[in-house]
Amino acid sequence: MARIPFAEMQDSIAAAFVNAGMNQNDAQLCARVHTESSCDGVNSHGLNRVARFVDYVAKGWVNLCDRWGPLRFTMVSAGRES
Repeated sequence: MARIPFAEMQDSIAAAFVNAGMNQNDAQLCARVHTESSCDGVNSHGLNRVARFVDYVAKGWVNLCDRWGPLRFTMVSAGRES
């Protein structure tokens, strides 16, 4: 099996994400996570997932909005917040 240098894989994945419409900073971050997953042996969330992710972006299933971050969820039970 051929080995691809980490930086080369990350740059290739980032380029795919930028081509899909992601901004450069987010593309680099997501590419790093995907590359690390491949290097850790979790191929289903690494390089193997890139084409599916790009497809999901094209279908509108992934929102590339640059205003993402943690969301606050409130549990509601029997009409009261808990």
